[in-house]
Amino acid sequence: EEDLSTSLFAFLDDFPPLNPLLAGYFCRVVGVLLQKKPLETLAFAKNRKDLLNRLVEHIGTYSVMTLLLKVVSGDDLATSSITQATRDGIEQWFATSDLIPSLLQKFDPQLDSEMHANAAEALAGIISKQCAPASTSTSLVSQMQNTNLLEELIQIILGGSQSVLLNGLSVVIELLQRSKFGFDLQGQRVEDLPAPAIVSVLVKTIDKFCALLRQAPAATML
Repeated sequence: EEDLSTSLFAFLDDFPPLNPLLAGYFCRVVGVLLQKKPLETLAFAKNRKDLLNRLVEHIGTYSVMTLLLKVVSGDDLATSSITQATRDGIEQWFATSDLIPSLLQKFDPQLDSEMHANAAEALAGIISKQCAPASTSTSLVSQMQNTNLLEELIQIILGGSQSVLLNGLSVVIELLQRSKFGFDLQGQRVEDLPAPAIVSVLVKTIDKFCALLRQAPAATML
């Protein structure tokens, strides 16, 4: 079975862009494996050290982006068969990955707007799913609360193209919606909780956002 899995995931070794039809079939098959054989599939995925990076490499293909969200959120997993030790191992896998920084790199102005949109949807999806009250995984959204990473995100948004600006702001908005004063990311009230990291970072750059608002709209937006 491992040989078959190796052959299956070798599809991700192709250079982007992937054939959209074949990518759709690939993602369906992996989705079924996650549902029917979650332990074996996740064990194989963890042992393939570059799997998350390969998924990010092909994030411009929409079906791959949805598969990435399934992997990191636990969608379609037969959760009743997942032991706590396995959950801890998966959480450690996410915690030690560079998934979030790799997704931020996809906001490169040299890349197309579809890549920006899919990267933004992936980041917003991670925030939404890991902030859900029933979520058992929070390592990736905790990374998103890192001040240095948030400052990098804001600098990318302010220095990028119109596509980078619009899609990057959708990630910021999702963070703001999930980061309410007096509540943690799972919506539980916490007394004397400091201002969310994203708010503190935005306060430092509010003048730059105001300057953007004062600029005349581009001709393509009229």
